Amino acid sequence: MRYFLAAKRDGDIVGFLMFVVWDIGPNDRDHPPVQMDGNTLREAKIIAFGVKEACRRQGIGRALQEYTLERAKALDCYQVRSVSDMDHPENHQLKLSMGFAVEPMERAEPSLAFIMPLSQIEK
Repeated sequence: MRYFLAAKRDGDIVGFLMFVVWDIGPNDRDHPPVQMDGNTLREAKIIAFGVKEACRRQGIGRALQEYTLERAKALDCYQVRSVSDMDHPENHQLKLSMGFAVEPMERAEPSLAFIMPLSQIEK
């Protein structure tokens, strides 16, 4: 399932976030499903996120991320995950300030993976 969020100001879209909900493991990592107590765990993976440069540092990105965390919890996801290239330090700082865990990744370009276990988020 795919979800698209948009932040609007005066009728203009100033920020967006898109995420998918899928099983942890097989969808983008070619691993068997991760299970706990016989149930396959699901995650919300952020696949696109941005805020217009003139609108940054005004809480728009944080609001989009917070809504995603709440929505993912309501959708019975175990975690929220995203990957960001190294050239997006504003995104990195936002995720870190919100409590996401971080891990460097080796891909075509060096990247960072961010994960938030939803057991930390109240419904």
